[in-house]
Amino acid sequence: MKSSILFGIIMSCLSWSIAQQTLSLEDCITLAKGESPTSKIAALDQQAVLADFQAFEASLRPQVFLNTQLPGFTRSITGILQDDGRTLFKTQNQTFSNMNMSFSQVIPLTGGRVSVFSSLSNFTFIDTTNFSTWQAAPLGIRINQPLFRLNTFKWERQEQRLRKDLAEVSYLQEQENAGIQATQLYFEALIGQVNVRRAETNLVNNDTIFELSKGRFSVGKIAENELLQSELNFMKAQAALSSAKLSLQEAKKRLLTFLDLSGTTDINLLEPGQISVVDIDPDKAVQYAMRNSSLIRRQALQRQQAERRLREAKADNRFSADITASFGLNQTGNSIKEAYNGLEDQETFTLGISVPIIQWGLGKAEVQAASYRQQSLEESIKQEQANFANDVYFQALNISQLRRQLEISARSDTVAQKRYGITKSRYLIGKVSIQDLYIAQQEKDQAQIAYFNNLSAYWLALASLRSNTLFDFEKGIPIGN
Repeated sequence: MKSSILFGIIMSCLSWSIAQQTLSLEDCITLAKGESPTSKIAALDQQAVLADFQAFEASLRPQVFLNTQLPGFTRSITGILQDDGRTLFKTQNQTFSNMNMSFSQVIPLTGGRVSVFSSLSNFTFIDTTNFSTWQAAPLGIRINQPLFRLNTFKWERQEQRLRKDLAEVSYLQEQENAGIQATQLYFEALIGQVNVRRAETNLVNNDTIFELSKGRFSVGKIAENELLQSELNFMKAQAALSSAKLSLQEAKKRLLTFLDLSGTTDINLLEPGQISVVDIDPDKAVQYAMRNSSLIRRQALQRQQAERRLREAKADNRFSADITASFGLNQTGNSIKEAYNGLEDQETFTLGISVPIIQWGLGKAEVQAASYRQQSLEESIKQEQANFANDVYFQALNISQLRRQLEISARSDTVAQKRYGITKSRYLIGKVSIQDLYIAQQEKDQAQIAYFNNLSAYWLALASLRSNTLFDFEKGIPIGN
């Protein structure tokens, strides 16, 4: 039985190694930052914000528009006012067309807008007279300037710049978060892979023990209870191997899906190499986090928006005015040539004034509400920053502790493996009981499990600290530089 089990395991391992792709932790993290859904979504979100920023910047530059109606036609019964005051309803067929070209430019410094325009229109009655008239406005200039109001262009530009900065940092942080997810899935699959190999080894060992127990029982060297115990452990080892293989298959599938490696049938994960010892100063880690994290950018944007709402509330509840002025040349005629001859000037000027007189406390309440919300936001930001700083501080401390635990668990794994080997050898020559052997096996398994759990915890903690600080502690440089 032992030889058949061993042969099956060896053949499956050979075929497995031929068909699979080998990946290290670094490979998985690199793939996750380029191919995972998290990374792709982050890239698209950043591109959308950058496109918004470009659109806003473009809106501050001169805009040229051409609007036309070529041609238009109406047929309707229309009331026509006569000289004696009567209205006669007649059927009229009319054609009309117009073309307007305008040049518009905002004034970011003042919040106003200046426009230059030119237009040409035609109106024709299709009847016995075929009356036609043209109107031309070859040049016109219009200025609209609000007074004592919030300069929305100025505030929007500041917010757009903050959003752009936030998007760039958020993209880097989401890349690191993709690395965290990849690390977690990688270790789930790696631990599953180790569990399968351990279960295969335990199955071979328990098969050897069971076969030996049957021989010893047949010559009366052991009691039936010991034989039954070895058989029970052999069956447990078979069940453990089946369960470990299923768990490994599920873990690998999740990892392949996350890395968008749908065409890969199988993977072999390499255990991470020697961990580089990096002394992380918790206070420095907090400084990096407060300087680099997207949290600070997001809070800056929130502060900007709260300040804008407060100023808008104040501006909307006090004296304000709008100035609109235009100057242009225009003329009409029965032909296009006549419409451009003898141009006459056209001017308009309007001063609109808005003064709140009786609001029953509406304006004051709106200002107070905006002020309270701004103060509430400041308190929330203060608390959020304090919690964030504490999290980063203890994350940095925890990494040093996890590294020490990892060193201890690595040594414990080595000792437990060696102890089991010695105990197994002594059992084979009848120097220890089967209970001692199974205790040594359990301790060996538990030590290996503890080592890989600590290994996973260490790398996840390091990846999480990288994400919060956007700082590469191994290279000593900010991430993204």
